[in-house]
Amino acid sequence: MDVEELIRTESSDVKYDVVSFNYFKNSFKKLTATDLTKSDFYSLNLITKDDYLTNAGLLFSDEGHPNSQIFCTRWNGLTKSNLYNDANDSKEFKGSLMFLFDMAEAFVKSHSKQGWYIKGAKRNDIEEYPLLTGVRESIVNSIGTEIHIDIFDDRMEVSSPGGMKIGMQVQDIDIFNLYSERRNKVVADILNRVGLMERRGSGLARIYESYNDFDLKPTFTSDNNRFKVVLPSKIYKSKNKLSDDSINDSINQEKIILTAIKENVNITRKELAKSTNLSVSSVDRYIKKLKDNGLIDRIGSNKAGSWKVLNN
Repeated sequence: MDVEELIRTESSDVKYDVVSFNYFKNSFKKLTATDLTKSDFYSLNLITKDDYLTNAGLLFSDEGHPNSQIFCTRWNGLTKSNLYNDANDSKEFKGSLMFLFDMAEAFVKSHSKQGWYIKGAKRNDIEEYPLLTGVRESIVNSIGTEIHIDIFDDRMEVSSPGGMKIGMQVQDIDIFNLYSERRNKVVADILNRVGLMERRGSGLARIYESYNDFDLKPTFTSDNNRFKVVLPSKIYKSKNKLSDDSINDSINQEKIILTAIKENVNITRKELAKSTNLSVSSVDRYIKKLKDNGLIDRIGSNKAGSWKVLNN
């Protein structure tokens, strides 16, 4: 049974009394101060009335599922194929979803740097990768499948099998208006209870917004077989300072998009991307800034509507 089939099927063929849930119970207690009992497993939809594990129950068990695992690698340089053809560190984790989540986060922490920049007379610290939002959401959005976390000098990539559930490519979607539909609602509910996932809203938008203070932004790509999130390193390019040039470049891009909208209020996001040589997700980011600053508004739907220029 592959992961997609596992998620579609209501219950597994594994009985509750032949597996253990020590890691899940300990994590749940640590995060919620609640001791789980067997009756709680029924109410959480982890076991059926016949004491078989549901598929979510199997994923949270200490034994886990063979296809639920994480491969973590810290590569030397910027690619997997370099002069030394070697990796600094490589680990593989299997078991409960809670265990996988903790191990993946610990691996990223151990291979992340800390930087700083001076603004005025104050020193400001920089996290190489925003752990509580960018990293955590990237892992949570993929957890339950075979996840690969590849850390390079300039970026971290989180990839997993399977495309978008809605059948579209993520690079063609406005992530700020994306309805979040989890493949396994039981898993999503439990991760929400312990504070590791929000059931509403797009985790992709939260990942993107975790880079509001940086010029390079996360990218999201998908096809029928794979989904990938790329988080830029905030240390590699900045070299201990934020670039004023990147701020000016961002302002210039906003001006270019605003001018294009003024000239054609019916212009589409894809047309804006083509005319500015930006990705659709980058156009969405600049449009959001223009909206937040009260410079434009959208009248009608994304497909049939038009732009309204404000404070012109």
